[in-house]
Amino acid sequence: MKSKIVIISITVISIILLLILLLNKPTNQPRVAMFRINQQHTGSIGTKGVSIFKRVRWTFKTGDMVTSSPAISTDTIYAGSYDSYVYALSAITGERKWEFKTKSMVMSSPCVSDGMVYVGSNDGNLYALNARDGVRKWQFNTSSAVYSSPAVADNLVYFGSTNGFFYALNAKTGKEIWKYRTGGMVQSSPSIQNDVVYFGSGDKYFYALNRLTGKLLWRFKTADMIFSSPAVDKGVVYFGSGDGYMYALNATSGSEIWRFKTKGFVFSSPSIGDDTIYFGSNDKFLYALDVETGKEKWKFATGGMVQSSPAVLDGIVYVGSYDGNLYAVDSISGKKKWSFKVGDMIVSSPLVAKGVIYFGSGDKQIYAIE
Repeated sequence: MKSKIVIISITVISIILLLILLLNKPTNQPRVAMFRINQQHTGSIGTKGVSIFKRVRWTFKTGDMVTSSPAISTDTIYAGSYDSYVYALSAITGERKWEFKTKSMVMSSPCVSDGMVYVGSNDGNLYALNARDGVRKWQFNTSSAVYSSPAVADNLVYFGSTNGFFYALNAKTGKEIWKYRTGGMVQSSPSIQNDVVYFGSGDKYFYALNRLTGKLLWRFKTADMIFSSPAVDKGVVYFGSGDGYMYALNATSGSEIWRFKTKGFVFSSPSIGDDTIYFGSNDKFLYALDVETGKEKWKFATGGMVQSSPAVLDGIVYVGSYDGNLYAVDSISGKKKWSFKVGDMIVSSPLVAKGVIYFGSGDKQIYAIE
């Protein structure tokens, strides 16, 4: 009897250990670097921030404005420019590693996944480039400008086009898996949560699709075009609209939880941290709202429209403004900690990694400051 009990006990322990191993088994998903940091677009990253501005580490001059937001993978920064190029730069020195020329402006922000860089161009193409040398692997033509910044999950790349379609392509080959027609241009960059992809359209609707099939799950109508890219957190999806509102919807049903009114177009995409949602508006303010109620915690006045999307880290919110400043604002009090002035507007959303902030500007430069 005792031997049977021992055998049963060992079996139970073995099963428990096996379950633990399975639950903690690493996924085969590649590490992805993209606009707003992750597939949910929370904008929050777990690296060291910049509490006190010290110096400019480097600058890189392109041939035109840079509104594309940088992505980082290992030690390389990727960004596009209105000069039609996609650049790969050393994150340490700013030295150019490679450049790839498209046929028009690059306003889309790159996504880096599994050794590939995915980025759209106003020439109507989504490009897939080798992250190491910039060699083109494939391109997919939509016949209309691609402002939307792509997102990658499970070997599928998702993006929208100004032709009104939202696409899912095979990330390795560029083959179309499915597409979904909206009633307006799709400039909003997609956010992914589980098997759902979220995005907005110029037809005033916000969409939730099954990301594997392209089937419509639900849509929500606002009063104006939606260019803001969504953030998804804890079962809630947040996005802004041209009607001046920031919306919070149930991510499963699409039912409205709350809305908050600003006095300008909300082009900026929201970031989430410490139960607070941060975003900018064309009314020149940076806002902080309670994620559950939508109640304003504070707002910070800049000297220009805020279309840059904030990054939140170590109790600081980083955001650019049309007044040419990159601001660092205390996430709790809304008080300015420091600002850095460049030669033109900042629409590019800042990326913070290992104590360095990377962003582009209308003055044609890509900056690394610390």
